[in-house]
Amino acid sequence: GMTIFMIIISAVCLTAAGMTGKVGMIAVLMMASFIGTTIGMAGNFMSELKVAHMTGATPKKMEQWQIVGTILCAVLSVGVMILLNDAYGFVGDHALNAPQANAMAAIIEPMMTGGSAQWPLYMAGALFAIILWMVKVPPLAFALGTYLPMEINTPLLIGGLIAYFVQNSTKDKELADLRFSKGSTIASGLVAGGAIGSLFSAVLRIAGVDVFAQDWVETPEATYLSIVMYLLLCAFLYKVAMYVKAKKAK
Repeated sequence: GMTIFMIIISAVCLTAAGMTGKVGMIAVLMMASFIGTTIGMAGNFMSELKVAHMTGATPKKMEQWQIVGTILCAVLSVGVMILLNDAYGFVGDHALNAPQANAMAAIIEPMMTGGSAQWPLYMAGALFAIILWMVKVPPLAFALGTYLPMEINTPLLIGGLIAYFVQNSTKDKELADLRFSKGSTIASGLVAGGAIGSLFSAVLRIAGVDVFAQDWVETPEATYLSIVMYLLLCAFLYKVAMYVKAKKAK
């Protein structure tokens, strides 16, 4: 949200200064990359402060490894983007979903190609966000759900339902928190494993190794099997989180 707000402000300022077209788009994206990276690193550093306090790390050591981490992340992130673009691409048929990039493009392109910002829509969104805040609905989470495609939104919804059932499985708040923490840990591992698996499949695709059975994937049998496996995965996640009760009883 903060990055998109930065895009709007910077695009208005640059167009007012006469910088438009492709050069203006690149300039806006560079500014957005800077602010997005800064916000991301700030949030990460806040989390590391707690870990550093627990492990006895010094501020000097934290600063040193922050520099190392920044350099490695910059190199690896660019490398991953190039790898995914070469393997699948981000435009055309069977391209990877890039909803955030598409949202940014929808903001930048009209302003940088002679158009104007959709101020009525922006104001409507701002007023709607205030209404959501008043009824205790997180505006950012709601906004993310409105532009993410259904194939991304559906797993998020199911994951949220599992988390809700786990957190409300007992009136013991401490036990509920333990179960939620256990489930979150397993879910985080699944996310990381999925990311690693996607990179591995991209490398195989570039190398010309066909292990994807593309023709079979389009069949109804593959769809039904994937649904069954997904439901089993959801049941596994719920059972692992709920197993905290059995361990506590012992």
